[in-house]
Amino acid sequence: MRPRHRLRTWLLWGLATVAATTVVLLLVAWWVLSHAEIFTPGDYGVRPPSEIFRLVFRKPIPDGVRDLVVAGHGLFQAQTIFIRFRADDKAMRQVLQSARPGSEEQFREWVPSSLRSSDPPPEASTFSGYILRDALKVRLGQALLLRDPAYYQIDQPADGEGFAAVIAVDRDDGVVYVVAGHI
Repeated sequence: MRPRHRLRTWLLWGLATVAATTVVLLLVAWWVLSHAEIFTPGDYGVRPPSEIFRLVFRKPIPDGVRDLVVAGHGLFQAQTIFIRFRADDKAMRQVLQSARPGSEEQFREWVPSSLRSSDPPPEASTFSGYILRDALKVRLGQALLLRDPAYYQIDQPADGEGFAAVIAVDRDDGVVYVVAGHI
């Protein structure tokens, strides 16, 4: 092969490599920009409460549920939802139909550590900061002070397309506190 021909071949391969790399980088940039919502914490609090209730309990809101407050954020696989509501006896049975008994220890494990400790709160702009604000919005700290609560849990579906949850019920007032997330 003549040196001039070899140089031309190397130049063509070099240009093809640069062109292919440019196309790949442009495709990656387009994908990142078109999927930007997965790179920023998604706010469950701005979605309709009925939609979030259905995500967690896998059923529509039954009659008898009132004062529903929903908050939470998700970033990649870290998804945390907090729910508080009041329910009459019939609605409570419907909501807890798929739940099984849980424990106080289990519930406390799911509560953000900044609510359980005297450590300084996380930076407001961090994911932990979002989670703390969400927990405060539904007054989750009150669940830690209940006198005689009942605890339940809901397992994540086998297909992974739902949330696991821990539940604390104030038996005296019919207030339900829920922490849900992906495991």
